[in-house]
Amino acid sequence: MPIISGGGGGGGTPFNGGTITAPLEIDNTNGAQVPLTIKGAAAQTNDLLDVGNSAGNDVLEVFLAGVNVHSRAPSANHVLEVQTNNGSIGLDIQGDGSGGLGDAFLSAGASSNLTLDSNVTTVDGNYVILGTATQTLTYVNGVAFVISGQNAAPADGDLAAGDIALWFDKTNGAAKLMVKAKQADGAVKTAAVALA
Repeated sequence: MPIISGGGGGGGTPFNGGTITAPLEIDNTNGAQVPLTIKGAAAQTNDLLDVGNSAGNDVLEVFLAGVNVHSRAPSANHVLEVQTNNGSIGLDIQGDGSGGLGDAFLSAGASSNLTLDSNVTTVDGNYVILGTATQTLTYVNGVAFVISGQNAAPADGDLAAGDIALWFDKTNGAAKLMVKAKQADGAVKTAAVALA
């Protein structure tokens, strides 16, 4: 049956709160209209939309500052999955990485997997920052230079066969670009390039 919040016209039975226990379908026949609109109060402090599971745990929260998605089935891996119009996965964010694909991955397509478009045109802004909450380790700055603050060698075990790592020895008067690589048989090779 049609439902009207607050008796706002358009026909149907006014609905001013309560629990809907049967499936609800919004069948919009006017493409120029928004099928569902949620408006918060002038001083809204709670969620605008809260979707939960049968245990009462939040699965999806929409609030004034953004959106929270809570994974309630770790074995399924997926916290958020975005699919293309043909059903293939375009973006998959996993809760624990147990799917073997890391915590987030983008599926390959006919064009670039990830494009970052920014108005940043100076070194004062960055496209990508990699690091911790308190330390920036590597970043791509506003003019597309990759800049790393790594100053120590990775452990041999951090490299898989075929991997290579670069870091900077910042010793005063003896600065060097350092290289460590692991060849196909697992042997680790290192080199240093003195910087004048």
